[in-house]
Amino acid sequence: MTNVKPVGRPQWRGRLLLLVLASLFFGPLLAASLWYRHADRWPLPQQRANHGELLMPIQTLEEVRLTDLDGHPLAPEVLRGRWSLVYLGAPACNEGCRNFLYQIRQVRTALGKETERVQRLYLLGSPPADPASLQALRELHPDLIVAVLGSPSVAEQIQRAHAAEAWSGDNLYLVDPLGNLVLRYGADQDPKDVLTDLRRLLRLSHVG
Repeated sequence: MTNVKPVGRPQWRGRLLLLVLASLFFGPLLAASLWYRHADRWPLPQQRANHGELLMPIQTLEEVRLTDLDGHPLAPEVLRGRWSLVYLGAPACNEGCRNFLYQIRQVRTALGKETERVQRLYLLGSPPADPASLQALRELHPDLIVAVLGSPSVAEQIQRAHAAEAWSGDNLYLVDPLGNLVLRYGADQDPKDVLTDLRRLLRLSHVG
């Protein structure tokens, strides 16, 4: 008597394999995202706490519109896919601003082989009166993304989330690969603290 193989077994195995691969790919990022959203319920030991201020509730920058210095819209995905170190500054970058951007560059460089997983943004609340004045800044930081907030602004979004005080100048913000505003650092924060937090988060997430 001829054995008849069950129909559909290869298809079932293929679907199972896809589910396993998807869990391996998205699982770590999902776990990190859940930790962000419920960090207040899961207190960590002091030695493992973040050095930056955790912004609660987590705000997704899904409605943010950015333009370049000439007013052309940037792709909505500019804040997606990679971890972003975002500095919200004035249209004129003074000595303090230049030093801040230098420190951020050093943090990113210190990540070594993980450098490409992180990008830097210098975000302006309004267009500069003289865009050419930022040319020297671009030459010093060729990998720096310089963008202008469109409408609705980030400040308006966070105000709707009852956290308007969380977004202000002279601060560094960490945005995750899903576009979530996660951590804030003051201008006087030790760059080593930012580096420590970034390394930990990059270990947790294999996306971005």
